[in-house]
Amino acid sequence: MYFDTATTVRSRKRNKESSSNQSHTMDELLFYLSEFVEDLRKEKQAVGIHRAKQKGVKLGRPSKLTINKVLKAINLKKYSTSEQVANRFGVGRSTLLRHIAKYNSSNNTGKTKKAG
Repeated sequence: MYFDTATTVRSRKRNKESSSNQSHTMDELLFYLSEFVEDLRKEKQAVGIHRAKQKGVKLGRPSKLTINKVLKAINLKKYSTSEQVANRFGVGRSTLLRHIAKYNSSNNTGKTKKAG
């Protein structure tokens, strides 16, 4: 293999620096190459995420409860416990309460209270 004498390879993870005029073992070269490929992948992924956000694509897991389900849950919660309403929609109590709180804060409607 031929190496230009001005070439320097640095590893951020191993805190090593090797000049190309030194002898390299195959393991070190493979490590540096894999580290470089990983960095390229991360940069490419970050660019893709940025472009998707610019286009308005929502990333992440979809919400368990739609806005219509949250509105129904708020009405049901007036006559039932949070646990009963959550079971009806197939979610946990904390998930239900989190969605209701998010809806209330975005609409400035305050807390819903149980009748009675």
